[in-house]
Amino acid sequence: MRPHRWLRVLKTISAAMTVEYELPRDPAKGLRLFAEDVAFTPDNPNALSTEGNEIGEFLAMMKATYPQHYAITLLGFAIGHRPSTLRPLRRKGRMADLLFHDDGTARLIVRRSNSRGQEIMESTKTRAVVVVELPKEVADVLKEHIAELDKTALTRRSDLLFPSRITGEIQSKSALQKPFNNVAKGLGLKKRITPKSMRRTFKDLARAAGVEAVVRKAVSGHATDRMDQHYSTAGAGEKRAAVAAVVSIATARAKRASEG
Repeated sequence: MRPHRWLRVLKTISAAMTVEYELPRDPAKGLRLFAEDVAFTPDNPNALSTEGNEIGEFLAMMKATYPQHYAITLLGFAIGHRPSTLRPLRRKGRMADLLFHDDGTARLIVRRSNSRGQEIMESTKTRAVVVVELPKEVADVLKEHIAELDKTALTRRSDLLFPSRITGEIQSKSALQKPFNNVAKGLGLKKRITPKSMRRTFKDLARAAGVEAVVRKAVSGHATDRMDQHYSTAGAGEKRAAVAAVVSIATARAKRASEG
């Protein structure tokens, strides 16, 4: 683990300890994190482009080559959540996280996470419960996915929405890595695309669709503007349009000044 990640773990433990033991102050509050390596660059953003049809082609190939992972991939791109919060979602049971409405839409409650093995934490990374209303298009895909699960006794018994097709239990952390790698290679993408690209791509798609920041954060579970920006990647078209807008204002003012 990198030094800055160890410090994050220490600060998290220290903050919890301060509350648990009612300490007068958090001993690690003043610690400053090391500068992190730049994980994403313009050439390797770990996000699918919002320009053209890269996202559509990716989903189409995922459905054709790895149909068992299509539903979780579509949902991940649609709501921008981490794979660790998608794996423990429940489709049935007393505490089901997926509830279908009579009009064909659905409600998804994201409240658990899975970071390793079969261990499930009864909270998300931010400790927030996120409720997302899903449109009919996404709900229909999830219904089809559930119908496939019910065809096999092993997965039919599981309450999970995305159980392992091999064990019937929670999927491994690496379950999506090979499908994502192979689909990216199949499309001839030159950049690295991992399951975490679902979170980053959602931010870019939502921004391109004109979704307000407060709504983006509410859907994806981000609590701060900083994290919303951290997971966003400004595309070439966006930057070109921004520069064009600035130039348009500047030239218009220059014209008025010269005429004056």
